[in-house]
Amino acid sequence: MSPLQGLPYRLYARQTDTDARQAVNCLTAVVFALRRLGHACPSMTPYQALTYWRPRAQPLRLGQTPVDGAGLLLFTHEHFLLFHADLDGNGTVDAQDEVIHAYYRPVAIERLGNWLRQSPTQQVWSIPIDGRFACPSQEELARLPRHRPRQQPEM
Repeated sequence: MSPLQGLPYRLYARQTDTDARQAVNCLTAVVFALRRLGHACPSMTPYQALTYWRPRAQPLRLGQTPVDGAGLLLFTHEHFLLFHADLDGNGTVDAQDEVIHAYYRPVAIERLGNWLRQSPTQQVWSIPIDGRFACPSQEELARLPRHRPRQQPEM
Protein backbone atom coordinates (compact mmCIF):
# COMPACT_ATOMS: atom_id res chain seq x y z
CA MET A 1 0.00 0.00 0.00
CA SER A 2 3.01 2.31 0.32
CA PRO A 3 2.55 3.75 -3.21
CA LEU A 4 -0.64 5.37 -1.90
CA GLN A 5 0.73 6.81 1.32
CA GLY A 6 0.65 10.57 1.21
CA LEU A 7 -1.86 10.87 -1.64
CA PRO A 8 -4.53 13.47 -0.95
CA TYR A 9 -7.85 12.14 0.31
CA ARG A 10 -10.83 12.94 -1.90
CA LEU A 11 -14.26 11.60 -0.96
CA TYR A 12 -15.31 11.18 -4.59
CA ALA A 13 -12.00 9.92 -5.95
CA ARG A 14 -12.43 7.49 -8.81
CA GLN A 15 -10.39 4.32 -9.16
CA THR A 16 -8.59 5.91 -12.12
CA ASP A 17 -7.49 8.76 -9.79
CA THR A 18 -6.00 6.24 -7.35
CA ASP A 19 -4.43 4.10 -10.07
CA ALA A 20 -2.77 7.27 -11.42
CA ARG A 21 -1.61 8.15 -7.86
CA GLN A 22 -3.56 11.43 -7.84
CA ALA A 23 -6.16 10.97 -5.07
CA VAL A 24 -7.57 8.27 -2.82
CA ASN A 25 -10.56 7.35 -0.71
CA CYS A 26 -11.14 4.32 1.47
CA LEU A 27 -12.65 2.07 -1.23
CA THR A 28 -10.24 3.01 -4.03
CA ALA A 29 -7.33 2.29 -1.67
CA VAL A 30 -8.76 -1.16 -0.81
CA VAL A 31 -9.40 -2.03 -4.47
CA PHE A 32 -5.87 -0.87 -5.33
CA ALA A 33 -4.41 -3.14 -2.62
CA LEU A 34 -6.59 -6.11 -3.60
CA ARG A 35 -5.41 -5.77 -7.19
CA ARG A 36 -1.79 -5.76 -5.99
CA LEU A 37 -2.60 -8.99 -4.12
CA GLY A 38 -3.69 -10.54 -7.43
CA HIS A 39 -7.47 -10.16 -7.20
CA ALA A 40 -9.34 -8.99 -10.29
CA CYS A 41 -11.25 -6.22 -8.56
CA PRO A 42 -13.25 -3.89 -10.80
CA SER A 43 -13.88 -0.26 -10.01
CA MET A 44 -17.10 -0.05 -7.99
CA THR A 45 -19.18 2.32 -5.96
CA PRO A 46 -19.29 1.97 -2.17
CA TYR A 47 -22.90 0.77 -2.40
CA GLN A 48 -21.95 -1.93 -4.91
CA ALA A 49 -19.10 -3.06 -2.66
CA LEU A 50 -21.39 -3.20 0.39
CA THR A 51 -24.11 -5.03 -1.55
CA TYR A 52 -21.62 -7.60 -2.82
CA TRP A 53 -19.43 -8.17 0.26
CA ARG A 54 -21.93 -7.78 3.12
CA PRO A 55 -23.65 -11.21 2.59
CA ARG A 56 -20.20 -12.85 2.55
CA ALA A 57 -18.99 -11.18 5.78
CA GLN A 58 -19.07 -11.98 9.47
CA PRO A 59 -19.29 -9.47 12.33
CA LEU A 60 -15.86 -8.48 13.63
CA ARG A 61 -15.46 -9.65 17.23
CA LEU A 62 -12.43 -8.16 18.94
CA GLY A 63 -10.35 -10.86 20.58
CA GLN A 64 -12.23 -13.58 18.69
CA THR A 65 -11.98 -12.97 14.92
CA PRO A 66 -8.96 -15.03 13.83
CA VAL A 67 -6.01 -13.76 11.84
CA ASP A 68 -4.58 -16.91 10.32
CA GLY A 69 -2.08 -15.56 7.83
CA ALA A 70 -4.79 -14.35 5.47
CA GLY A 71 -5.48 -10.69 5.25
CA LEU A 72 -8.79 -9.24 6.34
CA LEU A 73 -11.08 -6.84 4.57
CA LEU A 74 -12.93 -4.81 7.20
CA PHE A 75 -15.86 -2.51 6.52
CA THR A 76 -18.81 -0.64 7.98
CA HIS A 77 -21.77 0.92 6.21
CA GLU A 78 -19.52 3.88 5.30
CA HIS A 79 -15.88 2.79 5.41
CA PHE A 80 -13.51 0.16 3.99
CA LEU A 81 -10.11 -0.74 5.46
CA LEU A 82 -7.58 -3.58 5.53
CA PHE A 83 -6.10 -5.39 8.50
CA HIS A 84 -2.36 -4.71 8.53
CA ALA A 85 -0.62 -6.39 11.47
CA ASP A 86 -1.35 -8.56 14.53
CA LEU A 87 1.00 -6.59 16.77
CA ASP A 88 0.58 -8.70 19.89
CA GLY A 89 0.78 -11.96 17.93
CA ASN A 90 -2.23 -13.51 19.64
CA GLY A 91 -3.81 -14.66 16.36
CA THR A 92 -6.98 -12.59 16.74
CA VAL A 93 -8.03 -9.08 15.80
CA ASP A 94 -7.98 -6.67 18.72
CA ALA A 95 -7.80 -2.94 19.31
CA GLN A 96 -3.97 -2.92 19.50
CA ASP A 97 -3.61 -4.34 15.97
CA GLU A 98 -2.92 -2.14 12.96
CA VAL A 99 -5.13 -1.34 9.99
CA ILE A 100 -4.37 0.60 6.84
CA HIS A 101 -6.97 2.96 5.47
CA ALA A 102 -7.94 6.41 4.24
CA TYR A 103 -10.56 7.75 6.64
CA TYR A 104 -11.20 11.35 5.59
CA ARG A 105 -7.43 11.87 5.30
CA PRO A 106 -4.53 10.36 3.31
CA VAL A 107 -3.77 6.63 3.57
CA ALA A 108 -2.28 5.79 6.96
CA ILE A 109 -1.46 2.86 9.19
CA GLU A 110 -2.95 3.15 12.67
CA ARG A 111 -4.20 1.07 15.55
CA LEU A 112 -7.65 -0.38 15.03
CA GLY A 113 -8.70 0.91 18.46
CA ASN A 114 -7.93 4.51 17.43
CA TRP A 115 -10.27 4.25 14.47
CA LEU A 116 -12.95 2.42 16.49
CA ARG A 117 -12.99 5.30 18.99
CA GLN A 118 -13.85 7.64 16.11
CA SER A 119 -16.74 5.39 14.99
CA PRO A 120 -17.84 3.54 18.15
CA THR A 121 -21.45 2.80 17.17
CA GLN A 122 -20.78 1.20 13.79
CA GLN A 123 -20.90 -2.56 13.25
CA VAL A 124 -17.63 -3.68 11.67
CA TRP A 125 -17.73 -6.63 9.26
CA SER A 126 -14.80 -8.82 8.19
CA ILE A 127 -13.98 -11.12 5.30
CA PRO A 128 -10.74 -13.16 5.21
CA ILE A 129 -8.69 -12.43 2.11
CA ASP A 130 -7.88 -16.07 1.47
CA GLY A 131 -8.35 -18.61 -1.32
CA ARG A 132 -12.14 -18.21 -1.13
CA PHE A 133 -12.10 -14.40 -1.27
CA ALA A 134 -13.50 -12.83 -4.42
CA CYS A 135 -14.23 -9.45 -5.85
CA PRO A 136 -17.34 -9.13 -7.99
CA SER A 137 -16.93 -9.96 -11.67
CA GLN A 138 -17.91 -7.35 -14.25
CA GLU A 139 -21.12 -9.34 -14.88
CA GLU A 140 -21.99 -9.42 -11.16
CA LEU A 141 -21.15 -5.74 -10.82
CA ALA A 142 -23.46 -4.86 -13.73
CA ARG A 143 -26.39 -6.44 -11.81
CA LEU A 144 -25.70 -4.47 -8.62
CA PRO A 145 -27.28 -1.05 -8.11
CA ARG A 146 -24.70 1.73 -8.17
CA HIS A 147 -26.36 3.72 -5.38
CA ARG A 148 -28.74 3.17 -2.49
CA PRO A 149 -32.34 3.66 -3.65
CA ARG A 150 -33.76 6.97 -2.51
CA GLN A 151 -36.34 6.83 0.23
CA GLN A 152 -39.77 8.02 -0.87
CA PRO A 153 -41.19 10.71 1.43
CA GLU A 154 -43.99 9.45 3.63
CA MET A 155 -47.43 10.88 2.97
